[in-house]
Amino acid sequence: VSRLETECKWDPRSSNFVHPECIKQFNFTRKPRPFNIADYYHEIDIVIPTIRDLDFLEHWKPFFQHFHLIIIQDGDPNQVLQIPKWADFELYNRWDIDYILDQNQSWIISSQDASIRNFGFLVSNKT
Repeated sequence: VSRLETECKWDPRSSNFVHPECIKQFNFTRKPRPFNIADYYHEIDIVIPTIRDLDFLEHWKPFFQHFHLIIIQDGDPNQVLQIPKWADFELYNRWDIDYILDQNQSWIISSQDASIRNFGFLVSNKT
C-alpha cells in the first residue's frame, strides 16, 4: 500500500490517485463474482401489497418461488385471498396492523394506497 501511494501519489481530497495510470504496473486483477440469485434467497423478503387474489404470482414463480413473501392485504380483512400453494409467505391485514402497532399508532400505515407496503418493510426481519 505504501509503495502504491508513493508511486501513484494518493490525493486524499479527491480520494483518487494523482497518476492513476501508474496503477497498471502493479498488475492488479479483479475477478467479478458471478451473480447468483440463490445467494439471496434467505437475505431478501419480497413485500406485496394487494387487494385481490395473487394468481398473477404464477407468472413470477420462476423468480419468486425461493423467496419469502410478505403479503399485506389492503381492503376487507374478511376477504380470503387465493395464494399459490408453492408460496412461502406471511399474510397481514388491517387487523394485524392495528394489533401490532396498537390502534393508537396504526394510523401511520394508511389504507387503500401504496403506503400499506411500508408495514411489510416494518415486519420483515431482513436488513
